[in-house]
Amino acid sequence: MMNRLAHIDSRPLPIVAISVIAVVVFLSCGDDGTNPDPDPAPPAAPGGFAGMATSDSAVVTSWTDASDNEDGFLLFREAATAKKDSLIATLPEGSAGYEDRGLQGGTTYNYRLLSFNSDGESEAAVTSATTFLTPPTERFFPADFLDTYQLVRDCRFSSSHPLQISVYVNPESAEDYLQGNYPLKEGTVCVKTVSNGLDCSIINEFVAMLKGPPGAAPASGDWWWQVATPDMEVDSSGVLSSCISAGCHVDCQITDWVCAEP
Repeated sequence: MMNRLAHIDSRPLPIVAISVIAVVVFLSCGDDGTNPDPDPAPPAAPGGFAGMATSDSAVVTSWTDASDNEDGFLLFREAATAKKDSLIATLPEGSAGYEDRGLQGGTTYNYRLLSFNSDGESEAAVTSATTFLTPPTERFFPADFLDTYQLVRDCRFSSSHPLQISVYVNPESAEDYLQGNYPLKEGTVCVKTVSNGLDCSIINEFVAMLKGPPGAAPASGDWWWQVATPDMEVDSSGVLSSCISAGCHVDCQITDWVCAEP
């Protein structure tokens, strides 16, 4: 009997029995018989991170979402004179940009951006931008400019305003303007008289443009503008914003003449 049992036990197990054992072993390696989750990982760093100043107090940042598992983004900012940055925004997943406002004019700001999820943070993407210099608020063209400035464009219709326009340039810059010596030098002032009448005798307003120093407003060719009432009180002042977006002066940063000539 013992020899017979030994002989029976030594036979190979049936294929069905082997399959059952394999299933038992597999189940013993997992919690519920499913494949284990992949190793957790933080999201990838954002791509194409860039910053662009749009005024003397604002910078627009943009980036490409390079991951599909982030919970959001952390954006940090520091001024070039500061020793450390600070968190300025926590943004939701899928974000691709942020406008940073309330900044100081003529200041370089450094930005650090990273994506995050419950497993950690990505490496940081970095960029920087310099805000425009703060435009002057006092009128920068003289009350007697009609007598002291040179007329470079007589009364003609301008489709960009659309009204009758004359253009005057300060004497020191008139020759450069007429000869197309670009970029025009810092301190160049062009004043447009805006009129309803065909002879420009009745002036509705003045639109003046001042060439600032390098870095004053790069996207607009470093031009500042002012609009003044018929009695020459400044009504508005700032950066020539039409150069930043589509508009009649969209090419100011390329050719100063396009800025100053309507």
